Amino acid sequence: MKQVGVILAVALAAVAVTHSALAAGPRQTKQRAERNLLSATRVIARWHVGLVNPKSGLVRQNTTAACRGAGAGTARGYSSFTCVVKHARTVVRVRYVALRRNGFELHRLHSRG
Repeated sequence: MKQVGVILAVALAAVAVTHSALAAGPRQTKQRAERNLLSATRVIARWHVGLVNPKSGLVRQNTTAACRGAGAGTARGYSSFTCVVKHARTVVRVRYVALRRNGFELHRLHSRG
């Protein structure tokens, strides 16, 4: 009888862990978010803020991205970030939302420069 109780407790714990892992949604690390942000040249070019070289279609040299995790994070990362992309005097604040399979959404919050 005692074994049945232990087995039931272990099974319920496994279901709870699986459910919480599924409910957490996709997560990415800070470094992955920064790399993805700097490689999203088509999106950044549509903002017309001067971060993309019009001739090459690439992000200008010395452009940096710094992201900070938003909300509760785990060892696997965060589900969203607030990022700042800078080049010279141009500064753009962005909301980065992690999606499945290394996908992401970008939402421009503020531009200056």
